[in-house]
Amino acid sequence: MTLAVETCMRRSEIVGILRQDVDLLHGVVRLRDTKNGMPRDVPLTPLAREALRQWLSGRPMRGPIFTMRPGSVTRAFIRARDRARRQYEVLCKTLGRRPQPHYFADLRFHDLRHEGTSRLATVFGSHELAKITGHHDTRMLLRYYHPRGWELARKLARSPLGRRQSAAIQAGAAMPTGISGRPAASGKSDEAGQSRRAWM
Repeated sequence: MTLAVETCMRRSEIVGILRQDVDLLHGVVRLRDTKNGMPRDVPLTPLAREALRQWLSGRPMRGPIFTMRPGSVTRAFIRARDRARRQYEVLCKTLGRRPQPHYFADLRFHDLRHEGTSRLATVFGSHELAKITGHHDTRMLLRYYHPRGWELARKLARSPLGRRQSAAIQAGAAMPTGISGRPAASGKSDEAGQSRRAWM
């Protein structure tokens, strides 16, 4: 589950990982058997890397790192999901609250891939993300990217454009003349040009 949500790998790709394809030094897993038939390299988040480091400790240096089959993963996940639902209902009863009917109801193992892709969409551009997830069509990734307005504003402020403009404001540069569409005042063209360049 940790690998699924941290790397966006499919169920079959996870159970097919070979020990010799895990590079913990550089934080990369090489997938040779993928759904679309094309091998790919998947970067590991620090959490995924640490989880693999602990899991692989003392295990053979070659061969599959997991012994479960894809179907077994699904059945184990369903059991864990149903157990979590029962524990949630017990907790609600203890606290005197009404359980939400949709909690855990239709959660699937594949949803972890969706969640992981949504997280990485805030880090990587669509073409880089497609290399990680194994999507051939980058348009498929649009359903995973749900940025909030403040996230886009923060990204803009941290971009080279945003930093240059902030530096210009702190340096006391005037607002670019003519932004409103009105011509700059006579004799101010050179000053306005310098101010514009400070903002760009």
